[in-house]
Order: sequence, then C-alpha cells, then structure tokens
Amino acid sequence: MSVKDSTAGYGSLSIALHWIGAALVIALFILGNRLEDIPKGPDFIAARNLHVGLGVIGFAFLAARILWRLASPVPHVASKSPALDRVAVFVQAALLALIAVLIVTGPLSIWAGGRPINLFDIASIPSPMPKIDWLHEGLEVVHAIASKAILVLVGLHVLGALKHAIVDRDGLIRRMLVPAR
Repeated sequence: MSVKDSTAGYGSLSIALHWIGAALVIALFILGNRLEDIPKGPDFIAARNLHVGLGVIGFAFLAARILWRLASPVPHVASKSPALDRVAVFVQAALLALIAVLIVTGPLSIWAGGRPINLFDIASIPSPMPKIDWLHEGLEVVHAIASKAILVLVGLHVLGALKHAIVDRDGLIRRMLVPAR
C-alpha cells in the first residue's frame, strides 16, 4: 500500500483526504441547514460553534488536498467519451472551488458580524474588522447559495461514480477505496 498516488491509482493519503473531506462536507451541510431551524439561544450557539469548528477542520483538509494534488500526479481512467472526461474534471474543480467559497465566506461572515471565531471553546480568533452589517449579510447570502449549489455538484459527482461502477465497470470506485500498491 502506497501513500503516494501513481498513474496506477490513488495512494492512501489521497483516499483519506477525499473521504474525510466528503464526511466533513456532509456534516457541515446537515448542521448548517439545521441551524436555520434552531431558535436563537444556547442550542443555536452550540450548533453554530460546532459548524464553525468543523469548517476550520475542513479548511485544513481542503488546503492539504490542494497541496497534495499539486505535488502528486492524478491517476486517470479515460472514459470512451472525452466530453464526459471534461465534465468530470469540471465537476471536481467546481466542487473544490465551492468548498473554498464556503470556507472563505463562513469566517468572513462571522467577522463582518463583529464576532470572533470560536474554535470548540478552546481558542478564539478575534475579528480583524469592525462590524459591517451589509458585508455580513452579503457573505451570509453567498454562503447559503454556495451551500445549496454544492448539492448539485455532489449529485453529479455521485452519478459519475455510479456510472463508473455500473456502466463502465472500470474499477474506479475500487481505486477510491483501496490504495495503489
């Protein structure tokens, strides 16, 4: 089992970063949507702080994934359709871009609201800016739209994975579960 990617397949680091990132995106999406239903109060603050803390962890994994991808070759299974290959590359890049938008607008929204970022009640990152209501509200809107748009891209990503598993039967799913040797 190899940590590094090769042209033959993904290494254990890429696989771990992918699945941990996927779990974080799902957890953040569910928790973020749940925030809309929780009345303001201690439960809301606890849920929001958990969402923010997980978002900070998500930032670390996104940064690691981007740096790793820049340093490691991309194992590629060409399909019979170059157009579908381009769609797959676009969907993956757009997913990472939207995750980056969410990771940027989340903290900026908090800071523009005049609040510090609370990291699991262990540390706090003070706002580098004063409270700016119009910016806070705009960033919240962008954050909400990006969180909904990511659903479409995750759906396309899953459909592509299912196509590889059911139609193409090319072993791509196995390559995302079992590290290359």
